[in-house]
Amino acid sequence: MYFTRILPLVAMAIAGAAAAPNFQPRNTCPSNTCWNPWENQCKCRPNEEEWDAHLYKCSHPKMEKPPCPLNHKVYCAKSQEEWCEYDEHNEYCKDNGHHVIFQCEEKDRDHELKKRCRSKNNKPHCPGEQKWSDQEQKCTCSNGMIWKDNHCKHPPHKKEEKECKEKEKLYCCRTKDDYCEYDEDRDECQDDGETELYCCEPDKVEGFLHSNYHG
Repeated sequence: MYFTRILPLVAMAIAGAAAAPNFQPRNTCPSNTCWNPWENQCKCRPNEEEWDAHLYKCSHPKMEKPPCPLNHKVYCAKSQEEWCEYDEHNEYCKDNGHHVIFQCEEKDRDHELKKRCRSKNNKPHCPGEQKWSDQEQKCTCSNGMIWKDNHCKHPPHKKEEKECKEKEKLYCCRTKDDYCEYDEDRDECQDDGETELYCCEPDKVEGFLHSNYHG
């Protein structure tokens, strides 16, 4: 039987070093990491792929600090009241699709905040897990997520990433007993960090999954 994993390991880098805590028992995965039973380790989910050792959690990547004149400062903001001077480890400076970044003189900061952001108590109510984006002026899912069936969900694995051999079929696998042939609408095919794609011959798939599952 021939099989191939197509979901690459999402590295959880600590300040450019090797990786965040992994290869731990599933019940001790740190912070908001998830357990991948196929890779047999804790990992960050694809939409929050960076491990921030300062926050001790998986996080969206930082927003890039823009160049600015000497007398200007760079600010990150979630709302008019929730802001900070640029700090790549501050939650407000994470590129999640709901934060803004700007530069101005300190005396103009409050004016710019009012121009660019709503008050935290005056943001529109959003459906499901969506949040108001001051950048896009509408409700959106966090970066890396998609709006589907009235919920923010992880996008499906990409079928074209793998070409199965003759007689093989492509399977989405969440557990050794919870799997299906590839169908982007199925929960098992969500690329949420806990599922995998395998090419396998139909009459061998159950044995293969049972031998490679680390639940």
